Amino acid sequence: MDKEFNALFAETLGYEGGIDQTMDGVVSNFGLTQTAYDAYNSKNNLPPKDVKEANWKEGRQIGYDEYYIAPKLDKVEDPNLRGAMFDFEYNSGGRRSVKALQGILGTKTDGIIGKKTLKALKKYTDENGSGAMVEALINEREKYLTNLTISNPQKYGKYLKGWANRIQKQRTKYLQLP
Repeated sequence: MDKEFNALFAETLGYEGGIDQTMDGVVSNFGLTQTAYDAYNSKNNLPPKDVKEANWKEGRQIGYDEYYIAPKLDKVEDPNLRGAMFDFEYNSGGRRSVKALQGILGTKTDGIIGKKTLKALKKYTDENGSGAMVEALINEREKYLTNLTISNPQKYGKYLKGWANRIQKQRTKYLQLP
């Protein structure tokens, strides 16, 4: 694992925190739900274990394998876009950051960064600049979280302020705003 990923993971954990039991019975640790932890352990022939027992090293490895390498974020050239995508991916899962990127680019939204997505990304950034792509991605993330909250305010309303702060910090860091 490289230093860049370690820095991205440390930043994301600054938002995710430790053990969290606030989402209607869903327990997470290092931002990982029991479901995600079980799936990773099963896929890697590791014994099942309570997510509360996960440690930083395991969380980092899962973050790297499942939320950075599997969606091929390492293929994205711009470090600011990679950073914004990783935090979005780790926080929301489901390859949402890749699908949002593909939606902006107008490519097939399959959640896989392949040659066509990379070609379209290069064309977009050549024409508009990489900052425009980062901004568009963060805007899509904000829209996704807002819609999630509107769809179920009882469940997600309590997270809206924290999500808004996180998105603002992402804008400041990855768009290098004052």
